[in-house]
Amino acid sequence: MEQKERLLEVENLSIVFPSKIGKQIVEKKALDGVSLSLLQGKTLALVGESGCGKSIFCKSIMNLLPTTAHRVSGSIRYKGMDLMSANEKQIGRIRAREIAMIAQDPVSCFHPMIPVGKQIIEGARRHLSLSKKEAKAYGLSLLELVGIEKERFDSYPDEFSGGMLQRCAIATAISCNPQLLIADEPTTALDVVTQLQILELLKNLQKERGMTLLFITHDLAVARKMADHIGVMSHGRLVEFGDVEEIFEQPKEKETKELIKAVPTSWGWRE
Repeated sequence: MEQKERLLEVENLSIVFPSKIGKQIVEKKALDGVSLSLLQGKTLALVGESGCGKSIFCKSIMNLLPTTAHRVSGSIRYKGMDLMSANEKQIGRIRAREIAMIAQDPVSCFHPMIPVGKQIIEGARRHLSLSKKEAKAYGLSLLELVGIEKERFDSYPDEFSGGMLQRCAIATAISCNPQLLIADEPTTALDVVTQLQILELLKNLQKERGMTLLFITHDLAVARKMADHIGVMSHGRLVEFGDVEEIFEQPKEKETKELIKAVPTSWGWRE
């Protein structure tokens, strides 16, 4: 694998948080020596049970770790640049324009008192140096791209359903044409039909724009349908990593085998 093929390289990433047990403060490892690479234009799904460290991994890439993370070690390199040693100005240039993230809860992404369309174009105006008129036209095209009527540009967040708001969150995330898009369980709060629509939208956008997608899920069946490669996490560790067929046909670790057993046979994942 040549260096130029790797968009993001994570090496031996460990993150420790203080945890209170009774009156005693102890250290708890949220991530324990995680190492992996993301290839340009491919989709990597990180899979594991709730609390295994998937979301903390995403936040570490975005440099959005809680202030309580008092011991962090290892390296995160994006195009060769060490994000862990970068200053706030450098991170600000990369965040949104190069690396963007879709959160689990779309409601948390939007200010309730500002029209959604205005919030979608905020980053594009700043990073792409668009005029107010250009930004609105661009925002309208983004809404159309994610399947939202242009007339909803001036609507407020509480006027959208959960699925529609998640589409708007996706529009916001791709507004600056990021090379790496992180989707942290983006369908968790949605009904089954809407989940499938959002997954299909993300898959199509990834292919059309050539983005690298880091997809976080607890559902191995979803990972099977979305990803080129799968990483299985457990208790802060990356316990298994490989391409989709390798993971499903020849799982090596107990955690991976248990996740596969949990996939309903009706999904037909061996097709």
